[in-house]
Amino acid sequence: MGNGVTNWTYDTTPAYLSMGYWHSLYDTALYNQINEAQCDFSGPYGTHITEQCNAWLDEFNSFTQYVNVYDIFGTCWGRGSAPQKFEGVTPHAKRPKKTQVSSADYTPWVKKSYQTNELPPCTWGNPLIEYLNSDEVRTNLHIPSSIQAWDLCTEDIFYVIEPQGSQWIYEELAAKGKYKMLHYSGDTDGAVATIGTENWIETLDWNVTSNWAPYNYFNETLQANATGGYYEVYVPKD
Repeated sequence: MGNGVTNWTYDTTPAYLSMGYWHSLYDTALYNQINEAQCDFSGPYGTHITEQCNAWLDEFNSFTQYVNVYDIFGTCWGRGSAPQKFEGVTPHAKRPKKTQVSSADYTPWVKKSYQTNELPPCTWGNPLIEYLNSDEVRTNLHIPSSIQAWDLCTEDIFYVIEPQGSQWIYEELAAKGKYKMLHYSGDTDGAVATIGTENWIETLDWNVTSNWAPYNYFNETLQANATGGYYEVYVPKD
């Protein structure tokens, strides 16, 4: 599961606020105000946000409005017309008439969404859509012409946000003793920040069988070993 919103108490806005401070996206004064007031940013759509905490969240959003929430060190391609809008794309197969999505569709827990008919803020979807729908790529991937065009988002999946989150699913699967699970999150992703993933995993109180360690791989470009990330392994207690 990649960047999965798993527990509303820890994921999304609470995690982004924590991550954002330690990456110097906003100042200590605002950080202290939020923490001293014990603002509750848990739950989708800002369920528990007070008026004062809401104002502080607006201030945080003003600091980060041009930051790419999916990669805070990455390029923010902006909003409005090209490059991030779908218009002008002519994929291999016909696409549904309504193909444009907004940040509210992509990250529905965000308190405020931007204007409709845009990709999520800062993303650049056109090249990816055009590449995956090109005749050459579809042929190489053996995709029949009867299969619809690839798209960034779809309305064909029945998706409902539940206040409970999905942590219970991992606990249930682990309890059966049949499944191994990999849950990963990007360390520069503010939408589902790593600190949120770490925090809800800690609540499981599972045994650590492999302590925090670097995940190394061989980098072909550098012709040397490199670190791709870090991992830890847990098993449920008996």
